[in-house]
Amino acid sequence: MIWRREPVLIQGAVIGVLNLVSSFGWLPLTPAQMGAVNTALAGVLALVTRQVVTPVGRPPKAGPPEPGRPAVPDPSTGDGGPASGHHGPRAPGLG
Repeated sequence: MIWRREPVLIQGAVIGVLNLVSSFGWLPLTPAQMGAVNTALAGVLALVTRQVVTPVGRPPKAGPPEPGRPAVPDPSTGDGGPASGHHGPRAPGLG
């Protein structure tokens, strides 16, 4: 079912179709009424969408640094900083 995979796509399509129907005059609403309907519909659909999607959990907290390693990587020493290109222990023989 596409609702479980793409709830925001469905939400946008519903609001888009409603706006299209109103712009062709098939649903006679003033611009102020259409704005109110859009706001209310977006709010309701957001609540429904929130029930369908799975929230992403918080990332785990980082533990203390390894003994002998600085808490903040130092790029000038090649100790894991982004400038060194080294992001962990080196494999044997790779110097």
